[in-house]
Order: sequence, then C-alpha cells, then structure tokens
Amino acid sequence: MEHYRASYYNLRVDDGARLLLFNGVTGALLALPPQLAKAIEPFLGPTRTRSAGEGYQSWRPPAFRAEDLPALLQKRLSSLLESGIFVRADGDERALLAAGYRTDRARAPFFVTMTTTLDCNMRCYYCYQKDGALEYMSRETCDTAIAWTQEQIIEKGYPTLHVDWYGGEPMLNQAVIAQYTEAMTRFCDERGVSYRASMLCNGTAWPDDTTGFVRANRLRHIQFSLDGPKRHHNKRRGLVDSDTGHGRAGSYDEVMQTIGSLIGSVRIYLRINVDPWIGRDCLEVIDTCAELGWLAGDTNFYPYVAIINAMTEHCGFIAKAERFEKFNVEYEEIQREFYARLGRHRGPSALEMVQYYPNRVTLNCAAVSNNSVVFGPNGLMYKCGLDVGDHHRAHGALRDEVPTLPAEVSPLAADRWDRYDPFTHERCSECQYLPVCMGGCPKAQIEKNSAQVRLQSAFWENNFDNIIREYYRASGHA
Repeated sequence: MEHYRASYYNLRVDDGARLLLFNGVTGALLALPPQLAKAIEPFLGPTRTRSAGEGYQSWRPPAFRAEDLPALLQKRLSSLLESGIFVRADGDERALLAAGYRTDRARAPFFVTMTTTLDCNMRCYYCYQKDGALEYMSRETCDTAIAWTQEQIIEKGYPTLHVDWYGGEPMLNQAVIAQYTEAMTRFCDERGVSYRASMLCNGTAWPDDTTGFVRANRLRHIQFSLDGPKRHHNKRRGLVDSDTGHGRAGSYDEVMQTIGSLIGSVRIYLRINVDPWIGRDCLEVIDTCAELGWLAGDTNFYPYVAIINAMTEHCGFIAKAERFEKFNVEYEEIQREFYARLGRHRGPSALEMVQYYPNRVTLNCAAVSNNSVVFGPNGLMYKCGLDVGDHHRAHGALRDEVPTLPAEVSPLAADRWDRYDPFTHERCSECQYLPVCMGGCPKAQIEKNSAQVRLQSAFWENNFDNIIREYYRASGHA
C-alpha cells in the first residue's frame, strides 16, 4: 500500500481566511479556503520559520495512506500529488532535484557570449570592470570566434545557438555584431539550427532604424538600464566622449527614445538600478512607463528593480560602505512596492517574467552549464561575464588570436565552475528555498562573497510571504 507525505519544499502563507500553499519543485500555488485548509493541516507536517539554510535533514512529516485522508482530500489526492504538495513517503526529494540539476547542466543549450568591447560611453561609479585598456574585438578575432562556434555545432550537434551581446557597451562595436550574426545565421539556417540572440546594453549608440537592427540581428530580447528617474539618471549616467574622456549631456532621453522605438517589436527588460541616493524615487519610473503606454498587456515590456551591489572586487567598496549596508532593509520595502505596482498594471505573468515569482530554477546561471562560453574582446575565453578582463580567470583562448597567453591564464580556471554544486553546499542543501534559488549567484558562492550570499538568503526570508500574496492578488483575487 502506497504511503505519502508532505513535500519539504511546501511553504505555507496565511492570507486572511485562506491558506496559500506553494510548492518550490513544481511552482504550484494553491489557494485553500478555510474548510480545506483545516482538513489538510494535519498532513502538512510541522510549521517552519522562514529561515534559509536549514531543515531538510530534520524534516519528519507524518506518513499516510490515501484512505487515511478525509473525503474532502481523498478526491483531490491526484491533483495534490501532481502539484507536488504530497510526495511518496519513501522518496528523496533532494536527490531527485540534484539529479535533475546535473542533467540540466549537461543538456543546457549552447550559449555564446560575445564581448564586443570593454569600452563604454558612460563611467558609472559602480562599474564592475577594471580600468585600463579599453579593448575592441577585431574582425580577425570575430572570424575565429565564428569558426570556433561552427566547429562546436558540427562536433556536438547542438540544435540551438543562443548568442548574447555584451560589453562594456556592445553597441560601440556594431561591425562585429553584424559580422558574427551574418555568418552564424546563414550557417544555422543551412543546418536547421535555431539561432537566438539577446543583448545587454545601456540604450545609447543605436542606429536610427532600431527595429531594422533588431530584425537583422535576430534579437529576441534586450536589457536596457536606467539609474532611476531622469533627474537621478542624468546626474550619474552622462555620456562620455571616449576620445577625450569629457562628459556630454545626460543619456536619459536617448535611452527612453530607444526603448520607445522598440516597444512591441522585441521583448524588453528594463533594469532600474537603485542605491541609497535613488531610493524610493525609482518608483516614479513605473508611473512614467504606465503614462507612456509601455505597461499595456501586449507590449512585451518588463521593468524590474535591482540594488547596486559589489558584483566584483573592482567595486568591492560598495559592500564595505555603511550607507549601503543600512539601505538593504529599506530596499526590500521599495522592491515590494515596486512589484505590487507592476502587478497591478501587468498581472502575474509580469512577475514571473522578471523572476520575482519563485518559479523553480533549473539552471541558476549559464556559467555553470557544460555548454557555455564567454569571449573577451581579445579572444580569451571565460565562464562568467563578470570575469572578462581579469586574465587570470580566463581558461583558454581562441587559437592564434592570443599568441602569448598571459601567464595567469589556465584551463583550471574553469574547474571552479565545473565543481560548483549547490547540493554539496552545507547551507544550500538544507534550504527550503533551494528549488527556487539553487544557491543564487554561483560566483558569489564560489568566491565566498559573504555579503552577497547573505543578501540572497535575506531576500527569501524577508520577502517570500509578500511575494506570494502579491502574485495571488495580481491574478485578480481580492
């Protein structure tokens, strides 16, 4: 006779008289009225705090047979099993998750990141790249990257190629974008390989025919960025003449014009950077987007907020600044209000698209997949885009393009990514948020960035219940 038990990855959220029951493995969210909530409560196991990083080994919910359930639940058993709320009593949920994670890493799509240049026409104070030579990818290096990509597709039979354009500011080297795209789309089309491209850019230096550029380069989605509303953005993100280093006018109007010209023709993510000086003023951007009609249901436009933090050692001063440390608590409130407003305009799908709703994470970063590479503009090969420019973190190079490799470059640089596994991490392996987090940023875990790891845990601990409630309300429920 089959025995069942409650999943460890269930999380219960009280919402007035109803119970919102979420499962991290399936992403299912059930809204249970009082009678049903009372009937299921004895079978859900002990209540837990929202603490991250503990609990799996000590999880001891009661085991039961189907006939042990009250009639109200017996007729719903199949749906409760399908949603992951109940699982087989003799199963190991974590082992199944781990097996799936490793399979996903091995089967991940072929993902090539092309850093066209380390140069940028802005000089943001929080930039994570080192100062120094502002390299541009040459046409010769691009040709070699094309040949390498084609060899990989032929050798490994990849059915899909994902290309991400990255910098610096990638639009400062449009010749390389056109060169690589033209060669690789022709190659992929001839072989029935799906070609998909994306871009991370600051929204400036675009050609007049923005939609033509998107079509020609087969861009599926683009991320733009703002530093809050206009008065903040222009103070911090003025355009810089790369030849003279002198500043020019603020870039806000140009960024907004670029986005406006593309609304509806490509999926757009707008990252709104927030720090202690921008603070709650970032909420004004939602109102601006709504007034412009960008938050209509068919625009394919998804704004989100992101706190400025120490992404690399180069901007590590941020993690040490007391004002930033104190701002983290305030930012959580700002974040909650931002997504509540977004949910009212766009509904629950927008919260999923910006990864605010806690869907299951199959792969937490392309850097830990078996099928990804990041090319620096000089042909050095990395796993993480945040490492580009730090030669000692490169694990190889395109042949002949870097005839004398820096002494610190080593194939072993890729090992730290290959060995990363949240299921071997003492805290992550025990954590109730593991399916929706998978350890967060692998770079932070690998480099033992305690401040960043602490923020990742605190996000779920402090925000989970409100996220679930806001998502449910955005679905049209009072």
